[in-house]
Amino acid sequence: MTDTKIAERFKMPIRTLANWKKQKPSNWRRKLYVFMKEKLEREDHSEKREEHF
Repeated sequence: MTDTKIAERFKMPIRTLANWKKQKPSNWRRKLYVFMKEKLEREDHSEKREEHF
């Protein structure tokens, strides 16, 4: 998931996300960035998944 897509989805400035991404892994902003990125990746993956009956 790109930072641009994350920024659009959560209506955040791209610079904010870039700053959060540069933080130490223990920083809450970095953790929130990773959470948002993973959440959107899961949503995107689930939308593309086919249903099998």
